[in-house]
Amino acid sequence: MGPEEDTNSATARAHPRPAPTLRRAATALRHGTGTTARTGRQAARVTLAAVAAFYIGLYSLHDPVTATYALFTAVAMAGLSRIPGTGHQRAAIVIRVLPAGWILVTTGTLLAVHTWAAVTGMLMIGFLLPFAAVAGPRLAGAPPSLQLLYILPCLPPYTPQTLGERTEAGTEALSPE
Repeated sequence: MGPEEDTNSATARAHPRPAPTLRRAATALRHGTGTTARTGRQAARVTLAAVAAFYIGLYSLHDPVTATYALFTAVAMAGLSRIPGTGHQRAAIVIRVLPAGWILVTTGTLLAVHTWAAVTGMLMIGFLLPFAAVAGPRLAGAPPSLQLLYILPCLPPYTPQTLGERTEAGTEALSPE
């Protein structure tokens, strides 16, 4: 056969070419500037970071607590926070809120001894964190993720002896490789 295409043979029907609309959609996700494309790329980055942090904690460090907190921190800070600016500006904000994350993980760990203490702490943190918007628009995107850094340590079981592993995992999940 020559350069013309064979569309009636069994081989041509067994391996159909992807539809042009599917090809256009994939190209739009890779190179597009729309909301869907940006969200898809961000989801892929967050998934990659969270899975890498989890597997490093679980299989390299052999510590399930570190793996869990590293995964949760990566999802909370990279996926749920809406920090505007360039990549360098966002990284600077994340580094600036890292000590607040340590404080929230420590507070959540220590208040988890009683349910009433954890609930009271959540009420206070849920009231105070939204006021971070007065510090500037970039810091205003961090409170939802910081609230999650308090909530996870409040969940059972109460294990204050893992506080070092918890804060270390949060730091490692936010560190650039």
